[in-house]
Amino acid sequence: MPTIFTLITSLTVRMTTHSYLRTPSKAKLLLLLLLLFILLPHHLSTAIGVNYGTVADNLPPPSQVAAFITHQTTIDKVKIFDANPDIIQAFANTNISLIITVPNDAVLGLSKLSAANSWVANNVLPFYPTTKIRRIAVGNEILATGDKNLIAHLLPAMKAIYSALQSANIAHDIQVSTPHSLGILSISNPPSSGRFRRGYDRVIFDRSWSSTARQTRPSWSAPTPTSASPKKL
Repeated sequence: MPTIFTLITSLTVRMTTHSYLRTPSKAKLLLLLLLLFILLPHHLSTAIGVNYGTVADNLPPPSQVAAFITHQTTIDKVKIFDANPDIIQAFANTNISLIITVPNDAVLGLSKLSAANSWVANNVLPFYPTTKIRRIAVGNEILATGDKNLIAHLLPAMKAIYSALQSANIAHDIQVSTPHSLGILSISNPPSSGRFRRGYDRVIFDRSWSSTARQTRPSWSAPTPTSASPKKL
């Protein structure tokens, strides 16, 4: 029988693959921090999100995960790394805000509007609004792949997905975005001194984003927990 520890481990499995966290002590610290977040009372924590990873063994079924998050934690936002229909359905009627993801290997094809319409029809419309899908992440850390062809198709795919949402009359409720690794920063510590690596600033803030950015969240970063001193922020 899967345990709560198994569930917490599965939720953090992606984060613990980071090289900084490969030592046992740091991995245990991450799990402890997540437990503290989960156990925080509602009046102290009002917006907590987690990544729901599925690259692990002996995972609880999606229905059990959704029930645990809904009734035993203060978590109200969940991101999955694909559009797994069983997971999306499991969060129906839970009031959990869900981020679903277009896998990197699907981005090239979705730069065409017809393909984007089909993707939305198959992965969003059967579940919305019963499942509170609030954002579609197009790809995952695509800039970090260094794949020029994939990078070139990222923005067209985002625009096509957004157009498909508009055609379905749900673009007002579901944002389109793409997550980036903190590797796009040349300076990240302290956070207040953050700077993009040369060239990335032009990619991320290019004028071609402007029309889409008015209605979407064009990008966000996917930081991994690390050490920081509040006095240095």
